[in-house]
Amino acid sequence: MSLLEAVRDACTTYAPEPAVRELASGRVVTYAELGRLLDGADAQPGLHVETSGEDVDTLVRLLARSGAGGSTLLLNPAAGPAVHAALRAAARGWVPRDDVHLVPTSGSSGTPRLVRLTQQGILAATQVYLDRVPLEPGWTTACPMSFASVGALPSAVLPALLTGGTALLCAGATPRAFADALVRHDVRFATSYAAWWETCLSLPGFSAPLHTLAVGGAPWQHLLPRIRTALPAARALGIYGLTETHGPGVHGFGDEPAVAAGASGRPARGLEVELRDGEVWLRGGLVAPGYVGGGMRRDADGWLGTGDEGELDAEGRLTVLGRRDDVLNLGGRKVHPLQVESVLAAHPGVVRCAVVRRGDALAAYVIGSARPDELRAWVREQVAAYAAPREVHLVDALPLLANGKVDRGALRG
Repeated sequence: MSLLEAVRDACTTYAPEPAVRELASGRVVTYAELGRLLDGADAQPGLHVETSGEDVDTLVRLLARSGAGGSTLLLNPAAGPAVHAALRAAARGWVPRDDVHLVPTSGSSGTPRLVRLTQQGILAATQVYLDRVPLEPGWTTACPMSFASVGALPSAVLPALLTGGTALLCAGATPRAFADALVRHDVRFATSYAAWWETCLSLPGFSAPLHTLAVGGAPWQHLLPRIRTALPAARALGIYGLTETHGPGVHGFGDEPAVAAGASGRPARGLEVELRDGEVWLRGGLVAPGYVGGGMRRDADGWLGTGDEGELDAEGRLTVLGRRDDVLNLGGRKVHPLQVESVLAAHPGVVRCAVVRRGDALAAYVIGSARPDELRAWVREQVAAYAAPREVHLVDALPLLANGKVDRGALRG
């Protein structure tokens, strides 16, 4: 079944119910109206470009093109013109194959690459969320990311549409507006990056009627105490994945002891995980066929090299330790910046932080009230003396990429 067929079936089944709501405009479209919009769309094959973020009309064009042999280069409106120009240049002359969307990687480890996303991959990613979150007809879902973020469609929009729910389109909303919308529209499932949830949880009086929240993009377990306090009825689902896996890959709930202690979780259905010299490799229907222009690290058997270092326990749970290029060897011991970041984030005087490799040492950037000497002592106590950051910078804000992740490249200098 194609994306368009799946949504059209839902439009028939749930015809009178609200399918999509735009937070910014208040526009609401029922399933019947969405079906009529899809039927009337002038979809053409070939490559198209979208920069409008997240709204009903863009959604209709994306779905209609997927059934007409078209592919769409999705550009995040929050990214600058130089990024847009570079991605347009990379896609110039591209003839769609099995791809329906070209989505840029976050660029957190270098220049963004355009990943070719397929219909079956997007549907498989949607099923990952449907397998883990018991969505019910009438529930509202929300994701504050634009369609140019790989997770927006399969994590929140399509799960709502395929189960008779309402997808709240809220890309571009501030954390305060998003938090208010969760209450006003009785949102039951929402998904975003760890940095976004961290900001929301820092808002005075933050609460919401959430049944489940999904969180990814960075270590997040330090948020669990605040989630339990602010959202006592909600389960937190951690997601480890890549643009190259259509979003999700490995997942686990925060009420699982191993996940609460730092594990990423178990592989999604149909995804295999193995370690090669400590590097995480993935294989299965979630893995994208490649980049525009080639260069994806896939071997002859279909395994994708992620560039992340990890560990597997006896029960098949994966713990992602961080990027292999970031690992330091200090005194014969490996030190992972993300491990130290997770430890610092748990300090009561830290609101938010990021730890990066700088040369042969670690540098920490911290928002909060704790002093640098306190933070180094905390790491020495929780991990070891050799893991304490050489540099600790107290800052008012962390640089962010267009998708909301911390811009670690900017911090490395």
